[in-house]
Amino acid sequence: MANGSGGGTGGLTPLDVAAFAAELAVYVAVGWWAWSLPLRRLRAHPPQEAVRPPQGPVRPPRKPVRLLFACAAVAGFALLWGWFAAPTADLPLHGAARVAFEVCWFGAGAAAALHASARRWRSV
Repeated sequence: MANGSGGGTGGLTPLDVAAFAAELAVYVAVGWWAWSLPLRRLRAHPPQEAVRPPQGPVRPPRKPVRLLFACAAVAGFALLWGWFAAPTADLPLHGAARVAFEVCWFGAGAAAALHASARRWRSV
């Protein structure tokens, strides 16, 4: 308490903690959205001349592909946040640009969560 931060939190305020939690929530939402994307277009069809018993189209393993999509989406969002909005950002935004970035950032997170949850409820 000697440094005036109060409570020994290292200078973190409740607003800082809430902002970090909201950032993590966006990562979770984007990862969930990417995981829930339909993989119907990723079917590998056998060549026309191949003779096979009718077993349907050959499908790639879905979990590795879903994991790849989820990791790539989260990494893309993390790169954008690190470049423009993190406290140690390489190209920090200020003023209206920062507000616009955060509105788009958190809006994309909310849209991803809504889209993923709507897809889940449609399949039930």
